[in-house]
Amino acid sequence: MAQFARPDSDVTTGGWTPNGGPVSLFDTLNEIVIDDADFSESANNPTADLMEVGLSSIDDPVGNTGHVLRYRYQKDAAAGRQIDLTVSLLEGADVIASFVHVNIGNPWVTQAQLLTSPQADAITDYTDLRIRFTANDVGGGAARAAQVSFAEFEIPLQLSGTIVSVSTLLGTLEAAVPLAGVIPGQSALSGSMIATVPLAGNVLSVSALAGSLNIPRVLQGLIAGQSALTGDLPVVRTLGGVVSAVSALQGRILLQHEIAGVIAAVSSLSGSLSVDFAMSGTIEATSDLEGFLRRSFRLRGISNTFSSAEGMLRVAFMVAGLIEAQAILDGRLRINGEQITTGVGGKVNPLVTVGGKVAVSNE
Repeated sequence: MAQFARPDSDVTTGGWTPNGGPVSLFDTLNEIVIDDADFSESANNPTADLMEVGLSSIDDPVGNTGHVLRYRYQKDAAAGRQIDLTVSLLEGADVIASFVHVNIGNPWVTQAQLLTSPQADAITDYTDLRIRFTANDVGGGAARAAQVSFAEFEIPLQLSGTIVSVSTLLGTLEAAVPLAGVIPGQSALSGSMIATVPLAGNVLSVSALAGSLNIPRVLQGLIAGQSALTGDLPVVRTLGGVVSAVSALQGRILLQHEIAGVIAAVSSLSGSLSVDFAMSGTIEATSDLEGFLRRSFRLRGISNTFSSAEGMLRVAFMVAGLIEAQAILDGRLRINGEQITTGVGGKVNPLVTVGGKVAVSNE
């Protein structure tokens, strides 16, 4: 999801003139769908001929990714004199980024320039942005001019409400700024879904069928119905709420750092399921059929119904709660760490192994 700043005023006209109907330069560039029938044209054989247009106001995205400057240009005819074109994004009088196009040609060319993170960070006022086009004659044959027919600036949308039934089939679904509401019914079929920075609400029914589902930073609400069929499902950093019904059929699930809530019905069919660092809540109904299931560092709550069919189930370091119904078929089950030598704080019941090894030790 994105927001767009488009030309809405003439700041400097120079020797540029509107063509194709509009009487203002900005009006020839302000298009949702590109249309080359109207355009702005520099003077013939221009000498640093400058056109500057103001952009419509947009909200600060509270992030430095996904900033894209797009524009479309050509020389008025092939051959003839060499014309160079410099395109700059400005905040007020300050240049944020510049892009130089040497010896532009004919026909039309569309450019999409992705700003670097430092360039995006340099923007402080998204209501005072401008685009400047500077045409310059270098020399050569017949007289020529530069033409521009389209310009826009795209940035991510700041999300603070509710997003319903968002999907992407072949690309990427990305929420890169604070999410304070509810995201239900999200899916990405062959791309990736990414939610970065704080999520303070609920994330429901999120799936990625052939890509990856990545939720990195702080989650303070509920994550339910998460699945990744052929990619990865990582949930990292702090989980302060509930993670429920999480599955990865051919990839992996990674839950790391502090988990203070409940993790229920977590499974990985042919990849790996890993939960690292401190866990102070409840883990139940967790399974891994062809990979391995690993719990490391402290478990301070209740762990219930763990199984691994062909891999390894490992619980390491302190176990201060209850672990029950542990099963391993073809690998091994190990519970080790300092708590084992002095006694497990909860209950281990029952331990089952077929073709593998059950070890309770302080190795």
